[in-house]
Amino acid sequence: MEKDIIYNKSCVLMDEIPDESIRLIVTSPPYFNAKNYDHQDQIGRSSNSYEDYISSMDPVWKECFRVLKPNGKLCINSPILPMDKKTMNTHHNRDYLNINNDIETNILNNTEFFRYDLIIWDKGSTDQLMMGSYPHPPNFYGLNTIEFINIFVKDGLPEKMDKKTKTNSKLGKNEWREYISSIWKFHPEHDRAHPAPFPVELPLRLIKLFSFTGDIILDPFIGSGTTALAAKMMKRHFLGYELNKIYIKLGKKRLKQYQSD
Repeated sequence: MEKDIIYNKSCVLMDEIPDESIRLIVTSPPYFNAKNYDHQDQIGRSSNSYEDYISSMDPVWKECFRVLKPNGKLCINSPILPMDKKTMNTHHNRDYLNINNDIETNILNNTEFFRYDLIIWDKGSTDQLMMGSYPHPPNFYGLNTIEFINIFVKDGLPEKMDKKTKTNSKLGKNEWREYISSIWKFHPEHDRAHPAPFPVELPLRLIKLFSFTGDIILDPFIGSGTTALAAKMMKRHFLGYELNKIYIKLGKKRLKQYQSD
């Protein structure tokens, strides 16, 4: 199996990856009709409805299950997404899509994954105020400063690792105590080159928790390569899928810059 590669193709069929060969998948799928990734086959942008968007990811999650080793983890970062009226207008107030919950429901109903954990990512304060009916009641809107990291597991016993690999992958006590918290607090990344990047801290923590040095970390929606960067920082390898060639180029540039530092 190849490693340290971003494939310029859809992740609906990841036939480059053998069955049960990956220990950890970290990803954040494209948002529904909110972020334009400039590709006709993009999940979300070309969907006819929100329901189609959610179901269009089912083949991806089934492929993730196929390639994961027994006891392997699938970690999905997703938000609650307020929709503008031009995109969705079903009632007087704005539509508020719980992408995390709807992806979870589909995964548990349509795959053999089990729920493992749910982490709330507290992104802190924001300057993007939702005015609603301000300064008067009754329609004040929350600031939407959290996202979710939903973790699923493939049933089975964990692989036995040699002592050296386990030692090299060991977490410090303070790290461990912080990472097992149900709420993670760190600021989002603001990168104009990619419409929806998550900060490297997010995959970094998941990689430390759920993989060993030398493992291959998979991201089926790798975007500008943040998961790949985190993998290399933690002495792991990566595989990714991305439709947009501009983002692939950006990801390679980030990796090259890190390796040259």
